[in-house]
Amino acid sequence: THTMEEEDQEHQSQSESELDFVDEDVDPSDDDLDEDDDDVDGVAELLEEKAVAEPVVLPGLFQSPFPTRPPVIRFMYGGDNVVVEGLSEKMKEGLKWKIQPTTPNLVKKMINRVGFKVTTKNGWIGTWGKHMKATSFRHLRADQKINHYPGSFNLGRKDRMWKNIARMQARYSRKQFNFVPDTFCLPGDMHLLKRVWDEEPSAKWILKPNASARGIGIKVIYQWSQVPKKKD
Repeated sequence: THTMEEEDQEHQSQSESELDFVDEDVDPSDDDLDEDDDDVDGVAELLEEKAVAEPVVLPGLFQSPFPTRPPVIRFMYGGDNVVVEGLSEKMKEGLKWKIQPTTPNLVKKMINRVGFKVTTKNGWIGTWGKHMKATSFRHLRADQKINHYPGSFNLGRKDRMWKNIARMQARYSRKQFNFVPDTFCLPGDMHLLKRVWDEEPSAKWILKPNASARGIGIKVIYQWSQVPKKKD
């Protein structure tokens, strides 16, 4: 099986206060975002034991898995029968979250459950949204947490990841980086794709958007007429 990626388009940056967020990828914003499978302190087992109608009360803080670190705020969804409590009013005063247009509904529900207040000012300590420009990370305070790190789209975007892998193949040989199928970024690699396509006319190909999530836009194609010839 082969894969193809649609060529990345130029993305315009959007300035928010002194932190510049850019559209380097698409963040999921639906309720069906997959939940984390990690069961740090047996919560999943507890939820299975409880009846749906019986509320499950969980402490707002739980011990960090790292012994030298302080307790961690519990971000928990788990359905409408879960109650997270135990945070003092003084502690909740500092819980401010910056909502962005791409913040998933699941994240919104979890921060509301813990007791975060939504803000548009710079006093926030957490946000979930677009990538920031690399130079904007220097403006973050030590207590501000975001869902990206500098250059993370080089792994998160399918086209960027392939280009990085191809660069490593050229430098260290394909044998050392042979864990992904041949990939072509369109429309730039159209001539290379056509050459391989003609050599294997019966092959099936996976067509993926360069920056999507949760399988949206992925297709299996087997006819040349199904290959997009230009940017959407």
